[in-house]
Formats: sequence, C-alpha cells, structure tokens
Amino acid sequence: NLVRTSAIIGEVLTTEKYGSIFLKDFPNSKHVESVRSMMLSSLFMEGEYEKCIEVAEVMLPKLPTPSKQHDICLHVLGGSYYYTGKYDDARPLLDEHVETYPKSQFKMAALYFQGSNLSRLQYWSAAAKLLSKFLEEYPDPRENIYLPFALYDRANCHYAENENDPALVKLNRIEKEFPTADIMDMTYNLHGNVLQTEGEYAQAEKYYLDALELSERRENRIVAGEALYYLVALLGAEKRDKKPNPRVKDAIPYYDKFWEHYDDSPYKAQVAVAGVHALTANGRGEEALDRLQGVIAELASIPGAHGLEEAINSYTRAYLDQHPAKQLKEHYYNFPGIDSTNREAQALLRIALITVFEEQEKKADKDKDKAQLQAAQSMIKVLFDDLKNDFQPKQLTNYVLVRLGDNLREKTTAKNQALPYYQEVVGREDQSYRFNAHFGIADILGETKPTEAVKSLEHVYQNAPKSNQQEAALYRIVTILAGKKDWSLVTERAKDCLLYTSPS
Repeated sequence: NLVRTSAIIGEVLTTEKYGSIFLKDFPNSKHVESVRSMMLSSLFMEGEYEKCIEVAEVMLPKLPTPSKQHDICLHVLGGSYYYTGKYDDARPLLDEHVETYPKSQFKMAALYFQGSNLSRLQYWSAAAKLLSKFLEEYPDPRENIYLPFALYDRANCHYAENENDPALVKLNRIEKEFPTADIMDMTYNLHGNVLQTEGEYAQAEKYYLDALELSERRENRIVAGEALYYLVALLGAEKRDKKPNPRVKDAIPYYDKFWEHYDDSPYKAQVAVAGVHALTANGRGEEALDRLQGVIAELASIPGAHGLEEAINSYTRAYLDQHPAKQLKEHYYNFPGIDSTNREAQALLRIALITVFEEQEKKADKDKDKAQLQAAQSMIKVLFDDLKNDFQPKQLTNYVLVRLGDNLREKTTAKNQALPYYQEVVGREDQSYRFNAHFGIADILGETKPTEAVKSLEHVYQNAPKSNQQEAALYRIVTILAGKKDWSLVTERAKDCLLYTSPS
C-alpha cells in the first residue's frame, strides 16, 4: 500500500525505495508484478527513461498477454525508447500496444507516440496519416496534453512534403492557442524554415531570432544552437533568389556567437559549413577552413556522427577555392587529425576525391582534353576499387555505401556485388539514403527475384518523403510486374500510376 500510494502522489524515490524492499523481501507475493508495474510507471512519469528501459526489457517477456501489467510495461518500454531517440526500437512496441490494447488507459499517449515516432523516422506520409487521425480523435486541449506537440509534428510532416500552407496553419495555431507550450521555441524555428522556403526571408529571420531569444531564456541549448545555425545559413548564403546575397556580412556575429557559447552543439558541423562563404567573403577564409577542418577531425572520432559527409564536401569546395586541385589527393590521404585506421572517415575523404574527379570528367571536352578525361576516369576507377577492396560494408557510412553500390550496379557487369552495400543501408537504424538503397536492390532483383524487388519498391512508395521517389517506385513496380506477365496486377498498379497522387 505504501508503494501504491507513493506512486499515485508522484513520490518517485519513495516508490522505488519501498518497491525494491518489497521485491527483495517478498519475491513470491501475488503483488510482485503490480509493484514492478507501479515502479515502472512512476519512473516513466519522472522521465527516468534509461532506468525504465533497463527494468522493462527484462520484465516484458515474463508477463502474460494480455494483462494490465503487460499493458503498462509495453507502454513504458515503447515510450522510453521514443523519448531516448531509439525510434526503430520503439516502433514495433508502439504498434503492438495500439493493436493489443485499444482500450488501454494509455491509449491517447500510445497513439501520439506511434505517429510522432514515425515522423522522427522520416516516414512522412505514414506519420501524417496517424497524426491527422490523432488530432481528429483528441481535439480538446483540456483532455489532450499532447495536442501542441502533435500539431508541431503534423506541421513538420507538411513541411517535409512541401505542403507549406497547411504547415503554416498548424504552426499559427500553436502560437495562438499554446503560447507557453514547451514546443514553442522549436515551433518558431520550424515556422522560420517554412517561410524561408517561401522566400519570405525577413519574416524567417524574425522567427529564428524569436526562437533564439526564447530558447536562451529557457536554457534550451540545443534549440538555441539550431536557431543560430539557421541564422548563419540564411544570412550567409552566397546567393538569394539567384542573385548575390547583400547580407552575407550579417551572418558573422551569429557564427561567432555560436563558437563562443555553443561549440558543444550537435549543429557545429552545419554551422561550420554554413559560415564558410560569409567568412571567406570578409577576409576570414583560412579561419573558416581551419574551423571546418577541426570539426571534421572531431566528428571523425565519433562513429556515425551526423554531418560529417556534408562537412567534408563543403571543405572540399572551400579548399579548391584556395588551393590547386593537384594538392587535394595528398591532403586527403594525410588529413590532419584523422588517423589512417579511421575507416569511416577515410572512406568519406575518398568519396569526396571521387566527386572532384567526376566533375573534371564532366567538364573535359572529349575531343580536345582526351588525356585529362582519361586521367579523371582512371582515378575514379582506382578510388572506387580501393573502397571495394580495402573497406568492409560495416565501416562505411550510408552515403558511401550507396555511392559504391551505384557504381558497381551502373558501371560494372557485376551488379550483384552491389547488393551487400545496399542491404547494409536498409538494415541500419540510420534512415539516410535508405530509399536510394531500396531502388538499387529493386533494380538488381527486378529480373531474378521480382517479388523481392516489388517488396522493396512498395516500401519506397509507402514511405519515401518525396513524391517523385514514390511515383518512380510505382512506375518501376508496373514494369517488373509486366516482366512477370502478371497482367491483372499490372492493370491495377498501372491505373494507380496513371492516376498517381501521394499515397497519404
């Protein structure tokens, strides 16, 4: 009763203390599972998500299904994965909870987590469908504590699918109806993103400044760093509406503020990249290059670090603006701060070199510059061969895996050798380039294993964030089915293709 009462009134430490005593002293009691469930719920409400995962992972397989204890444990584990950013782990648990316990006391939370989790995985169409349904089912803010968060997630889906007008409707609603919501600083940033896409640069800047002011007041350092990044990227862009940007210099104070106060931000790579042009245009090009070089070396020491590819690509462009191309290969094979054993970073540097030589190949006149053309093509082949022979798929980022897979599929006769690289991408939690990999798999299997190819393309059609990817997947499905002479399905899917609209 002490455990039960302390759980009800939110005394987490008391619940945990006496719950632990109970479980130790009375392991055979009929109340054991109830005590464990109350301890879990209490920890979850207090945001002790890592501890919840530790307890619930052991507890869940032992519980009968369906049962109240299983309901609680499933909800807590799925929710804890969601809150700790383990979205792939959360997805099957959240789906199971919604399906198994449609009348659960946690139904509203489970439905929100389910839709929001898909948006974090960037399955925009699927997330949009679930979030819209959630907003229709729970429209009353007096009952639905997740309402502003769901509006934000739905607006984010709209933005990702280039539906700017409905995104603005939902963002305006958050600002009007929930002005003190915890999500408000993020709402300002997203509002700025939408307005910037619409070419409303002055209004976008205002929203980024509002996000910066509010997040600093709330000491939300991640959102503040994000707002500074958006300001640097907006103001420091080389061109605006295809014309030279007159406000480049205005980006520098925000760039400097970021490195002075937020150099631990997850947006450091993006800021280092976004600031290159502004600093170069104002006589600080070497400083920008050195900063970016340091960021690359730091990111390279973190397995799977976000932004490393973009940082290296930007560094390549900036380096070539200040140094001759012939120095680049030696520089990249001996990049300061990156050890030769760091396979992930070394592979990215090689891909950046490949891109440079591909540009040379495109620019070379086939009749006048035969030697230059052959040299570029030879170097591209050597670098791709190095990647294939010297690196294991698990050592490569998704971007490199897809580039290498595409090369093997498109430029060689050994198409099947590309499969392990695409399959490695599809099997990872990291969502980047997943749809490119699905297309590659389908292209390889289209003739030999058409059923698997269609399955891969259906995944793209249902989940890809861009409508042109969905349309291309649907068309390829039709061609594969035609190859199988499955005429009834060909007819059905061809009609879908002719009348194509987004599957959402």
